[in-house]
Amino acid sequence: MDLPALQALVSRGRLLQALEEAQKVGTDGTRAVEERVSAWLVGVRCASVRGLHSDARRCAQQARSLAEGAGYQEGSVLALLYEGSAHLHAGDPGEAEPLLLEFMARLEALPGLHNHKPDAYCQLALCYERQKRIEPAVGLYEKGADLYHQAGNYRLAVTVHQSAAWLLLRKGQAAAAEKHLNAAALLLPQSDDVNRADQLAMEAAAYLQQGQHSEAIRCAEEVLVPGCPGAKPWSRTCAAWAAGTVAVEQGRPELAQVMLQAALKDVTDCMDPALMNLVNELRCRLAGIPQ
Repeated sequence: MDLPALQALVSRGRLLQALEEAQKVGTDGTRAVEERVSAWLVGVRCASVRGLHSDARRCAQQARSLAEGAGYQEGSVLALLYEGSAHLHAGDPGEAEPLLLEFMARLEALPGLHNHKPDAYCQLALCYERQKRIEPAVGLYEKGADLYHQAGNYRLAVTVHQSAAWLLLRKGQAAAAEKHLNAAALLLPQSDDVNRADQLAMEAAAYLQQGQHSEAIRCAEEVLVPGCPGAKPWSRTCAAWAAGTVAVEQGRPELAQVMLQAALKDVTDCMDPALMNLVNELRCRLAGIPQ
């Protein structure tokens, strides 16, 4: 199997099969080193998405070892980024950080890898976010968003601005978050429905923090209306949590319970521990459980 066939498996969601085939290509000594390294890196992505973190790290290490042994510098440096990403997916930012920093340090001498710079910024930002190092995380998200914007990848630029905004909102910094929400809003016409639904949910959270209850409810309702284009578990959960919290603050327990149930419906699938905690806090408030 060649690399295009591997990528076709990935695009069809057949990740376990792609992982198996990637390992076959990676260990095939009759193939070019560049192809074998690329196959191992495909394996990293497939394993990480499927939660096979040990396999993901092993594939990244195999790619780096093979590239370094063959003097394939671009491959060995790119493997650092993939290995760092694998550690992040496994919930180990302390292991990811030195790998990502080394990638950044070696990147400048390799123009062929400069298109990976925004991804590296965002991976390192996520690493710092998980280490609760807020300022450097936000700064790196901003750099990543700017580079995606310059490259014309508006959807990813919006996503990264929204990542920075959500981090700041969780820290109660609505004014700082507004800068990134505004930057994302300018690019929404060139983005997609998922970004638009996420934007509305975050704006609901921002209005909540600013005490603008009517605006928070308006944004939340747009996401929660049945059939809202692009609404996914994360945006629906965030919108319902924001609307439920507004209802608590307005002394409307019945509405708050309705919104809590809506949030609980999707919260497990939202895959955001911070948002899960916020929903649990709302549940405790309504149940009269001390925090």
